[in-house]
Amino acid sequence: MNIKKYFIFLFIFFICSCSNTINNREASVSIYNSVMNKNYQEALQMAQSDNFYSDENSKLLKLLDIATLQYLNKNFYQSLKYFEKAKELSDDLYTKSLSRKALSAWDANLDIYYGETYELSLIRFYISLVNYNIYQQGFYEEYIDENGIIIPKKELTNNEKLFHLNYARSIIIEWDSFLKSIQNEVKQNIKTIY
Repeated sequence: MNIKKYFIFLFIFFICSCSNTINNREASVSIYNSVMNKNYQEALQMAQSDNFYSDENSKLLKLLDIATLQYLNKNFYQSLKYFEKAKELSDDLYTKSLSRKALSAWDANLDIYYGETYELSLIRFYISLVNYNIYQQGFYEEYIDENGIIIPKKELTNNEKLFHLNYARSIIIEWDSFLKSIQNEVKQNIKTIY
């Protein structure tokens, strides 16, 4: 399975499994249809709209969806920025106290989406992959920043390309540490049970 098909599969999996309101379900179906028809730009516009995952509790999901759609649109630099935001948010949420999680048992609307372990792991994979794509591509695509200013395409110097190659490598090392910490937590939980 090539990487693009893998991304499409994971994107569809995320979007279908995490639609928590009727509006999000309807938007998810529209985005799903656009992705299946390979109209990634239309799907991206829908995901970026204020109506899609508009509540603060779903911010991680929205970041992941936009990052993935940016990747499918071959906007690797934009994809990287969104995956980095998702990683920062997921790391912050991952370290939060479980008290909020316990409160959400009474009301699911109180719960913030913290991200599943496999999703937190995949964010690291995606960041590494996107950095490698930027290294191979050799430029940052033209884009419009959050202030509406058009940032022109930028050809990367050899040092900038190497930065992205090394960044990809460092994320893989960090990903390995993350997986080892999860493995240690599981071992600790097993010892506690017995």
